[in-house]
Amino acid sequence: MIEHKKKFLFVSKWGEILDIANTVQKEGNLVKLFIETVSCREVGLGFVPKTRD
Repeated sequence: MIEHKKKFLFVSKWGEILDIANTVQKEGNLVKLFIETVSCREVGLGFVPKTRD
């Protein structure tokens, strides 16, 4: 059986979804995280890739 990586974009106001995004990434999926609040964008730095838009 061939497994395909799924793409996930997590959108969060303050970064509180980081633990789920990190787990989904560890399961072999492609993950990006967007954090709305500018002052919170350092949350999870280095754990999952982030996007600004």
